Amino acid sequence: GHLLYIRIALKCHIISAILYIIRSKFIKMKLLPCLFAFILLIQVSNGVIINEIMADPIADETLNEWIELYNNEDRQINISGFLIGDDEDNDTTEGGLYGKEGAIIGPFGFAVITDDATRAYNNFNVSPDAVRLYIDDSSIGNGLSNGGETIYLYDSNGNLMHNLSYSQTTEGLSWAFVNNSLYK
Repeated sequence: GHLLYIRIALKCHIISAILYIIRSKFIKMKLLPCLFAFILLIQVSNGVIINEIMADPIADETLNEWIELYNNEDRQINISGFLIGDDEDNDTTEGGLYGKEGAIIGPFGFAVITDDATRAYNNFNVSPDAVRLYIDDSSIGNGLSNGGETIYLYDSNGNLMHNLSYSQTTEGLSWAFVNNSLYK
């Protein structure tokens, strides 16, 4: 946990130093308006985001908790080796439970992450188009808290892709992330 924050802080300092050097060169060359125009043209994307959280299913929680991911880009993304978790524990995502294949989310596609002994696909109306992912143990993080918590998604290099905090759950209702807001 702490090493990741140190790594992110170091990357931020390096990026700040590079931007300072670029800005100085552009000011001396009177090209600062060009730099601003370039920055405005850069498309920023979150890539894969946490889209929905089912922390308090009506049926057995240990077998039916799930998290939905959404690929926010127009290209496929292989999330093999991504980490998902909470403040207590992170888990590695794996493709199809048998053979560990199928960890590629198509453009603007969805994936559902469950534990390795899940019954969620039998008990919920999961789209056949959704990629089925599993984590490498019996619970997502330390188990999804009914009292609320923050869920983190890291890429295979340990970079934070997205995090989402939710509050007290209601049995049988998921939290959905829509237009940058969380809804029950």
